Amino acid sequence: MKEQTRQFSQLWDDGIKSGIVGKIGTQVFALLVVLAPFMNERGECYPTENTLAFILHKSIPSIIKMVSKAKKTIYNGEAVLKVRQQKRVDNGKILWGSNFYTISKSIRSDLLSRYVSVDKNLSTENKSNLRSKTLLPPISFPPTEEVSTNDSRSLNHIFTNDNKKSLININGYNEISLMEFRKTIKNEVDMKCYEIAEWLGEKNINFILSALNDNKCGMHGIEHAYRKVKDYVGDGNVKSKPKLFNWHIQNYKKGKR
Repeated sequence: MKEQTRQFSQLWDDGIKSGIVGKIGTQVFALLVVLAPFMNERGECYPTENTLAFILHKSIPSIIKMVSKAKKTIYNGEAVLKVRQQKRVDNGKILWGSNFYTISKSIRSDLLSRYVSVDKNLSTENKSNLRSKTLLPPISFPPTEEVSTNDSRSLNHIFTNDNKKSLININGYNEISLMEFRKTIKNEVDMKCYEIAEWLGEKNINFILSALNDNKCGMHGIEHAYRKVKDYVGDGNVKSKPKLFNWHIQNYKKGKR
């Protein structure tokens, strides 16, 4: 399974476990998941409605309805998505172009930021990279009462990591705060995981535990990523330690050292 597909699956798991899906609904969440790979560090992106329709296997009218609903959906006191239409003036006439989307800071902070690409300069992708980015493959989402499955049968298929349940579901993790985890520390590995999560500024220990129980990562991968991030922090080049840590974890799992 492609890395992008695994990350989409992990986003769904994280969204459900964190309660975000329950708060904003699966239809809005699906739209945000698709917009996320296109966004820059300010949460801005401008894929066309045709692109969104292609990725989601939905019709253009369905995409318009999803966007309209997202604009009205509130999370942590602000709309999860702001939309304005690009325009230009030609011979005195206003011509409207594609939508310009901005994903709310709360959604980016609580969920999406970990999955945004990190370039060699340790920042999120710039506009030149955004324009040249290839289209993501069509993806599928779980069927619910909120999401019509009439547009494509593929919406009745749920992607899972490597054809099995994700690590979060395998291990039955609920969201575990660092304070809660600290009370259950039993060995040196637990302590090390706690210290790394605390240093990264994580709100909970879940991502570290998932990496620990991943046979492609484990403690060796965690310590490898930790050392890499510490080196970059020492140079003063890191904007987001958790994001960079995840990037090194993913590379480690793919055999890139």
